[in-house]
Amino acid sequence: MQALTSPQHPVRILLAEDSEDDILIIQRAFRRGQISVDLQVVRDGQEVLDYLQQQGKFSQPEVAPRPDLLMLDINMPRKDGLTTLREIRADPRLRLLPVIILTTSRAQEDIVSSYESGANTYVTKPNQIDKYIEEMRLIDSYWRLVAVRPPLV
Repeated sequence: MQALTSPQHPVRILLAEDSEDDILIIQRAFRRGQISVDLQVVRDGQEVLDYLQQQGKFSQPEVAPRPDLLMLDINMPRKDGLTTLREIRADPRLRLLPVIILTTSRAQEDIVSSYESGANTYVTKPNQIDKYIEEMRLIDSYWRLVAVRPPLV
C-alpha cells in the first residue's frame, strides 16, 4: 500500500457539480484557504464516467488526468450521483477511487444510500465560506497527508 500522494504534491480532484455557484465557492475556498489542489470539474454523472473512462471529449489522457479523489454531488442532471457512484464501484478499473459525496442534503436516506453505494465519506455543503475553507482544508489534509490506500488499477 502507498500514500495517496506525497505531501508536496497537490491532490488531483475531480469535482462533479452542476451548480456554477457551488463550483465558484469551492474554487474560492481552495484559493482563500491556500490549499494547493489540481481541480478538474465536470457537471453531471455521465461526464464523470466519460472523464474516468476517458471517453468522448475526455479520450486523451492529458485532457482527463487520473484523479486521486472524486467529489461527487448527489443531485445532478443526466445521471445522478448515486447512480454514478454505483457504476464506478462496479468498474474494476475505478472501484478503488476514493469518493466523497459533497451535497446539500442532510437526509438520512441519502446518507445511508451513499454509504451503501460505496461512498468513502459524506460531507454536507456548508453555507458560509469560512466553513467551506475549513472543510476543504480537512479534506486536503486527510487525503494528502493521512490516507493510505492501494494504488488505482
